[in-house]
Amino acid sequence: MRQSKEIDLISKAMHAAKAKIGDLTRDTTAHKYKYADLEQVLNTIRPVLNEHGLDMTQGAKVSDDGKFLIVTTTVRLIGTNQWVYEDMPLPTENKSQMNGFQHFGCGMTYGRRYALAAFFNITQKDDDGAAQITLMPTVLDSIVFIRNCFSNDDKLSAFEHFNPLRRETKMSIYANLPEDVCKWMNAILAHK
Repeated sequence: MRQSKEIDLISKAMHAAKAKIGDLTRDTTAHKYKYADLEQVLNTIRPVLNEHGLDMTQGAKVSDDGKFLIVTTTVRLIGTNQWVYEDMPLPTENKSQMNGFQHFGCGMTYGRRYALAAFFNITQKDDDGAAQITLMPTVLDSIVFIRNCFSNDDKLSAFEHFNPLRRETKMSIYANLPEDVCKWMNAILAHK
């Protein structure tokens, strides 16, 4: 996560917003799966952000090596120069019957939804991504889970969740965790 030099005001606003957002229910059904779709996530988040003077934008770019679609999320505190920014890498490999545009759109939608869930600590259990983008639910669900463990100082659950994961999955998780959470995880892994 990257941030502006000063974050005291945005931190307070983000904390208050996160406390009000709550969890999402899985109201959408597609391909035999139930999940909270992007529209539901945005409709839940936007009013709370507005209430706390926060503005959120998302975009996408392709990594230099072309292997990842990177969904970007930026939150700004209106009337200040304070902001926070997060990247969420998604594999670009297309194992489905979709054409390139469909695959990109699908990846963008999933990426935005999962990035928002991770960014705002929203709990949403959803397994529909497994059919389209193989690695993403494991990585993103793990990021949310480990951040929640960090918030609750639940070292045992974090270790039990993280330790059996594949090396590539662990690297993707570390690449998207804040520095303080990475240090916390390193300390846990060093003592086990």
